[in-house]
Amino acid sequence: QLKRYNRWYYYIAVLLLVLALYPVYNFLAFRVINTTRAFSVRTPSMMHTILRGDNLVADMSYYRNNKPGRGDIVVYLSPVDAGGKTHIHRCVAVEGDFFEIKDGSVFVNGKKSVEPYAWGETDYSMFKKNNSLTGIVPAGHVVILGDNRRNCMDSRYYGYLPVDKLIGRALYIYYSGEKGFTAKYLDR
Repeated sequence: QLKRYNRWYYYIAVLLLVLALYPVYNFLAFRVINTTRAFSVRTPSMMHTILRGDNLVADMSYYRNNKPGRGDIVVYLSPVDAGGKTHIHRCVAVEGDFFEIKDGSVFVNGKKSVEPYAWGETDYSMFKKNNSLTGIVPAGHVVILGDNRRNCMDSRYYGYLPVDKLIGRALYIYYSGEKGFTAKYLDR
């Protein structure tokens, strides 16, 4: 006599249950639970906020429901590298803002931005081509700059960044190459 769980219809029922629950599992695993990702910083473009060798965590779902804001430290896909290379910089102007760089400083909507995190003068001197970003930031775009203004490939090089290139918002540094384990939150 076969036990109840050894009947063929029991296995069909289990298979159907698994197939029915798979979309729920997929949603929870990849949309709800898996919303953060760790990154290792290999360049000095965000010094002194984020140092070379720092490891940080980014919220990969933040820009699905939120618009980028001035001061956000964003993780984005390079607009010039088709290989999916990621970069991290600070959003300094959003769509509709009037943005310009003059006298070594950033001006947004006619007001000089207070940027205690910026290191070095903000200008175009390190770039061979003349990319002037003076004007209104187009819809669906942002201006991003590294905190280390003298050693950074950012919007001054490749222009306005499309918002669909933003893949995450940096939350905190969990390990620093210089300081060891830490929990430095990257607030605005």
